[in-house]
Amino acid sequence: MPHEAKTAAETLVRHATAGPDDPVLQRFFAMAAPTSEARLAFEAVREQVARDGRPDDDTFLRLVMALAPYFDRDLLELLSVRTSRVPPREEPSEVEEADEDEPTIDWMGAEGAASRPVTATPEYGGGQAAPATQEAPQADSRARRDRTDPADPERSLVAHLPGRAPQAAELSLVVRVSERPSGWAAASRLDRLTVVAGGAEVSILVQASSGLAPTGSLEQVLLVPAHGDSDPVRFTFHARSPGLHRVRVMAFAGGTFLTELELEVSVEPGGPAVEGEPVVATLDDLRGRPGEVTLQVRSDDGRTVFQLLSDSYLFEPVLAQASAGDPAVAVERTLDTLKQLAAGREAYSPATAARWMQETGIGLWEQVVPGLIKEQFWQLRDRISSFTIATSHDVVPWELLYPLRPGSDHGFLVEQFPVLRRVFGQQRCPRISIAPCTYVVSGRSPANARQEINALSAVLGAAGVVEELGELLDLVSSGQCGPLHFVCHNSFSPQAGSAIAMTGGPFVPGLLNSATVRNSLAARSPLVFLNACRTAGSVPEYTRMVGWAQQFMAAGAGAFVGTLWPVRSESAGAFAEVFYGHLQDGESLGRAALLTRRTVVREQPDPTWLAYTVYGDPHARTH
Repeated sequence: MPHEAKTAAETLVRHATAGPDDPVLQRFFAMAAPTSEARLAFEAVREQVARDGRPDDDTFLRLVMALAPYFDRDLLELLSVRTSRVPPREEPSEVEEADEDEPTIDWMGAEGAASRPVTATPEYGGGQAAPATQEAPQADSRARRDRTDPADPERSLVAHLPGRAPQAAELSLVVRVSERPSGWAAASRLDRLTVVAGGAEVSILVQASSGLAPTGSLEQVLLVPAHGDSDPVRFTFHARSPGLHRVRVMAFAGGTFLTELELEVSVEPGGPAVEGEPVVATLDDLRGRPGEVTLQVRSDDGRTVFQLLSDSYLFEPVLAQASAGDPAVAVERTLDTLKQLAAGREAYSPATAARWMQETGIGLWEQVVPGLIKEQFWQLRDRISSFTIATSHDVVPWELLYPLRPGSDHGFLVEQFPVLRRVFGQQRCPRISIAPCTYVVSGRSPANARQEINALSAVLGAAGVVEELGELLDLVSSGQCGPLHFVCHNSFSPQAGSAIAMTGGPFVPGLLNSATVRNSLAARSPLVFLNACRTAGSVPEYTRMVGWAQQFMAAGAGAFVGTLWPVRSESAGAFAEVFYGHLQDGESLGRAALLTRRTVVREQPDPTWLAYTVYGDPHARTH
């Protein structure tokens, strides 16, 4: 962190409880607008100093980061303020007057502060006073690292953002990896982050709702040292519209997703600045895997943004061209034809049906994926070990993608390497449970339901069969729910979403809302397999796309398997049996999906083998 900003922050802390006539505060208030992040951060510091005698580490760090741009941009005039060194103290005391003989520091000015030694107050969180030299922060950082246990420590991804802010204010999101996060900040634990002696790079990607306009880059790289905390990175936003705005912070090691956090800020015209509440998420394992690639697809003010992440490159986001029409309409036309093929009602011959699916996949690749993303894909392709698609709007059947260029035809994307999906908010789960399995049967079951249950019971065992809705909901909310395999009919429409007709009423994704809040499935991280018609579809729900995959994964499922369009009952049963068999044989989730897609019977023109979508960690294995 800039030394001048840290020194200025220490000075402001010392004067935080001073009256309105204090010259330091008068100069600060004259330079920092009331709605600026510097003022908001200082008010948070002042509140803590008045209450506790000193700010906590994260609040102090927030002030330092808010002051840093003033020095970076050299926007402020030079101000000289005399300060004195004081020993650490536990109780708040009156602001001390400076001794005339003690050295001065140039507060809020980069030029003078760099010209001579500085006498500073103790660093917050460090526990010792910094030496009166320009190199104080670096020396203190090294000292903290030397004091750390040489064993690999527990680390957390830490982010903090104001909980409330006035409209037109400048907001700061500060992110770091820490061994000791405070309760003020949102934190996601990185339990087994392995860091080599030279450190490890973690890419931080941020997404914000449209009411927060970014004023800088939304991607930065943290260097996590072998011991101690990383230096923080700062993302800034302009609060341009009132309302509740969400900010998502994601961490990647190369193309491997590590963890994510979501924070909220309420923006109000003329509203107060209030610190945010803590949010905590956990992650059991954190390692970058060679060849793992993630394609992120998100919406930004109605435009689709693509970004490829890999261990070789962190490519810049790519804005897709504006669509000539509603892509959901084209998707529905495609799915309707696939439905006809699955039902055997399409007029195509088997060979022509296979050709239609291939041409549709090529068209999807050409029309939906930006040209620059295609170039990046071909640059990475020979090194890809698994491919994850992370998206907030699952209307596109990504499993149908058929990458093609002159001289390179390797088939559908799902035939080339493990292809899985990830919903935002989904944490990485390295272990999933698949047995013993509970089978869920709808009121109007497929004709071969009993045959499918018997075949799978021979592989997975049977914990029971559930037909009544209330019994199913009680099981899910119990906290002890194991693997679930649905053998049922699922109805879906883009307007109404999904519903499974069960005894006692229709089972819909909204009935899992409490399970998502309680994370009811997390204790056993079960695999949930909805072997029915179009169970992976999702529809807009308030501010998010909601479907079976989103709800079950948010509730703590270790993995989810569903279908993108109606499937043939016999083919569906065969796919499930082969897929579970590979998992039982020790294959990873991604590898099991790949092998099943490659080996399951492909009787043309049946497109069932392409219909399945898998959510989860591609490297997850069974308990």
